[in-house]
Amino acid sequence: MVIDLPVGSYLLPESYYGLDRIERVSPLGAADEQWAVRCNGLCLSRALEWNREPVPSSSARTPAWCGQHRYASPEEAYRTWQCWRERVADDGR
Repeated sequence: MVIDLPVGSYLLPESYYGLDRIERVSPLGAADEQWAVRCNGLCLSRALEWNREPVPSSSARTPAWCGQHRYASPEEAYRTWQCWRERVADDGR
């Protein structure tokens, strides 16, 4: 049944850049589950900035970069995205 399928991504409402979404970036069943907030080749960082996502083989995709752009759960990723949305709303965008 479709209801039994694991979730791989969530589409976020009210995006500014296109189709903001939370995506699983670790394989299903991985012990270290990771999620990212993505849109049009960009990733949302913990500093609430959208940054271009380096390809996996790039030297720019360091553990530090991943630490700033990866989340342990979709809920953590969503909370970060909500903080970004609040900041954007406060800026009057």
